[in-house]
Amino acid sequence: MLARTVQGLLLMGTRLFQQSNRNLLGLLLVFMAKDMQFGTSEKGTLLSAIAAGYLFTQIPGGALADKLGAKFVMAVSLFSSGAMCMVIPMVADRFGLDGLWLTIVCMGAVQGPLFPTSSVYLSRWLPKKSATSGDEKAWGTAMLDIGISVGSLLIIPVANSLAEAYGWRAAYQIVGGATVAFVGVWQLLAAETPRACWYIGADELAFLEMHVAAPKGAAAAVTVPMQSPARVTRSQSRDAAGATVAAGAPSSDGASGAADGDRLGRLLGIPTRVALHPGVWAVFVAHIAFNFGAYYMTNWNPTYYAEVLGLSAAEARIHLSMPHVARRGQRVAPWRRRSWPTVSSLGCIRRLEAALGTREKAPSESDPSELPWPWSQAAPKAAVFLAASDPPTAAVVFAASDPPTDAVFISPRTLSCCPVQVTNLLAKSANPALVRLVERRNISLLGSRRLFTAVGFVVAALALLPVARLSAFDPWVSTFFFSLANMFFGLAPSGFKANYLDITEEYVGILSGYGNTLGTVASWAGPKLVAALLLRFGSWDLVLAAVAASNVIASLNYWRHSTVEVVERIAGSKKA
Repeated sequence: MLARTVQGLLLMGTRLFQQSNRNLLGLLLVFMAKDMQFGTSEKGTLLSAIAAGYLFTQIPGGALADKLGAKFVMAVSLFSSGAMCMVIPMVADRFGLDGLWLTIVCMGAVQGPLFPTSSVYLSRWLPKKSATSGDEKAWGTAMLDIGISVGSLLIIPVANSLAEAYGWRAAYQIVGGATVAFVGVWQLLAAETPRACWYIGADELAFLEMHVAAPKGAAAAVTVPMQSPARVTRSQSRDAAGATVAAGAPSSDGASGAADGDRLGRLLGIPTRVALHPGVWAVFVAHIAFNFGAYYMTNWNPTYYAEVLGLSAAEARIHLSMPHVARRGQRVAPWRRRSWPTVSSLGCIRRLEAALGTREKAPSESDPSELPWPWSQAAPKAAVFLAASDPPTAAVVFAASDPPTDAVFISPRTLSCCPVQVTNLLAKSANPALVRLVERRNISLLGSRRLFTAVGFVVAALALLPVARLSAFDPWVSTFFFSLANMFFGLAPSGFKANYLDITEEYVGILSGYGNTLGTVASWAGPKLVAALLLRFGSWDLVLAAVAASNVIASLNYWRHSTVEVVERIAGSKKA
């Protein structure tokens, strides 16, 4: 296996553990709320805490990686994230919600540098596209996104199983411990540059030194003599790593980001001509649109299924999570009354019953502890009760009678397989093969970046536009179009995200930090914009049209202004 393949897999692992740590709170929140006795308002405050910390450390983290090296910054960030997971139970017990909130903010803050530093790391390992080598930068960025998707999917059964078996405190500590253990693997196998890698072969090293742009000042780095059998020793790799990082740091002028007189550039950390270059903003705008659309899918799809398609949360979860059916007689507790479906919703209940193929007798009226609500009150046509989690992990649907005679149970011990996430993961996994297919068609690197970005955004927009108009049809029609949209969202990163590695050599970290910060702002503001549109106009057509419009605008802007040229060189030549 090539050394750079190992580096790509290691980066995928960093994103897998980062996303696992980040998503853990939402999955364990139901257990924490029951144990610590807090409600919905406190849940929302805790869930927003990670973003509060994450937002402000991406730019400094990227700048730090440009100066000190990406491997070191990533190791510190991921180790700190795992350590935060491990201490959360202790902090929650000793300092309560305030201490818990502050710890989660700190977790978000230490995770902030991971995206920009990943870009710096890839820029020092992956070759430019040439006549003899393909576009490996798209493969590298695909590994990062695959890590996010795999982490999001795997942590669901892992967190739920650990919490049910050992409690939420142990779940946090086990996941945090696994993260810290992975940092040990990272320190052993990761290398700042190819020359600093102790297991790289001579042929691969020569190839990469020919095709990978060295960090600024790297010409002065210590040259490590090759050893038989064409391997660099581990001690030599450590010496080379230190020399390369020191030599690779930008000069004082570069670090300040500007020549004398460029005050804005010194403030931003990069020359103003670079920061304002249309090619840079083509990537930034695409990143903003991507996060807006992707987080719409994450945050608002459950509401759409409930309000537009008229499904109960339990039924919607079938489309969003495909839970397995409970064994006969399994109890689900505690109950929380969520909705009272009307007569028009009975068809949904029947479809749920048919899909599950299981009907159970309702709890006995002689045992009041088993009754989720007083049967004597005016009974609607049906009632849905959910386990108190967000999203709910279990549900029971009662057909109304007095007392009720039928119930359908959904297991709380489910292994979710969300079709929207799965199609997105499949698209990301297919990206490297699609990139090679495009290369065989002799499409230029710039053409490839534009193709993946535009096709991903535009087809996703086309898939979203008709969804609200199709709400009268079977809900699986909507699920199909949502899954199609998210699948094509998964193609776009091989365009604009890979472009971060093309447009700069000196400022990879800080530009990636700015881009991801803008994307984070979009993921925070997007749900609020959707809520405002729904409150003002009450139209899901308008909401979906807004997502589609942002995709199209970003695609047109990217197609018009994107570049694969190094922008600091372009800016320098124009200034000269």
